[in-house]
Amino acid sequence: MSVDGGTTATDAVSAAEPNSVPVMTSDNDSPTDDRPIDSVADLCTDATEQLNSRREFLGKTATGAAALSVAATGLGSAQEDGMASNGEDDVTDIEVLNYALTLEKLEATFYTQGQQKFSECEVESSAAAKRLGKSLQFSTYDYLNLIRDHEQTHVDRLTEVITDLGGEPVSGLQFEFPFETVQQYFALAQTFENLGVSAYDGAIALIDNPDLVTAGATIATVEARHASYLNILNQDVPFPRAFDEPLPMEEVLAAASQFIVDQ
Repeated sequence: MSVDGGTTATDAVSAAEPNSVPVMTSDNDSPTDDRPIDSVADLCTDATEQLNSRREFLGKTATGAAALSVAATGLGSAQEDGMASNGEDDVTDIEVLNYALTLEKLEATFYTQGQQKFSECEVESSAAAKRLGKSLQFSTYDYLNLIRDHEQTHVDRLTEVITDLGGEPVSGLQFEFPFETVQQYFALAQTFENLGVSAYDGAIALIDNPDLVTAGATIATVEARHASYLNILNQDVPFPRAFDEPLPMEEVLAAASQFIVDQ
């Protein structure tokens, strides 16, 4: 199941039409008006447009997408062996774990770069942090550090499990992220966390080992907590729907590949 390098984030993540949800404000715990929350596709599209304008990123997408699809999951070789393009049921547990590991590496690298790029003062003096009110404003930087640490812990644990099962953890992926301001940092963080939730929701059903299903679910719920916090920072409802939408591996890989620049 290879990923076409020319696929855009909008094409790659064909999520349902965004729901109309209320905006939460720091002055009023109640919803104040209606606006559509950005879908994962919209958020990825915004991020990709910034990359395109700065680094002609589409020229690199084919290499990044192919590398991600083959190295992270082995889906490319499976399709060459005759598996149907939607034959995710044929993937192994190790392939699913490497898929998750790739996404966790993307997130861990992203937060590491973001926390290094912006100081505590810059983060906590941002308009988004101020909207939280003083009781939460001055914990924003520490909370982002905690999210970064969670993602790195996920990377370490998934690497260990893949190795223990006799697999080879994916390695050598390099990432680039299109943010220059704290606002863009927060927006892209929201993109990745919501994408991660849908990715885990879609992948858990592909795992055969029940112990791994439980472990995957414990990561998925943490990703959902992250997504809720980032939704609030971006003035979106923290829990916009009664049911999250699971996304297939192919769609998630196509979106994530746009942030891979080298292997």
